[in-house]
Amino acid sequence: MRLIDKIAEQRILEANQRGEFDNLSGAGKPLELNDDQQVPESLRVGYRALKNAGYIPPELHARKEIGSLQQLLASVESNDTETKNRLTARLNYLLMKVNLNSAGSVVCQGEYYQKLQRRLTGRKS
Repeated sequence: MRLIDKIAEQRILEANQRGEFDNLSGAGKPLELNDDQQVPESLRVGYRALKNAGYIPPELHARKEIGSLQQLLASVESNDTETKNRLTARLNYLLMKVNLNSAGSVVCQGEYYQKLQRRLTGRKS
């Protein structure tokens, strides 16, 4: 461990012993984890910057939609087979798409690449 890390850790432990963390606003609540857990650590800063600028990579958007579809499927009544079939088909499509994309390298493709290129060059169309 580097010296700066040891000093920081020591200060955190001392503050904790003094009770300085006892009344924090999020104490006792679960952490809100970001959507970037599936993104390699080396790419997270870039993805976060793009997300803050309004551009969400297609694979992250698809993963969000997968989570939403899974929640919807869990809440659909068992006798509503038409809705279940439609949601399952969409879920399977997205899972296949994400699995195919994750097998290769992370590359900006299609519309996402064009939007990014326009944004970086300052063009409107």
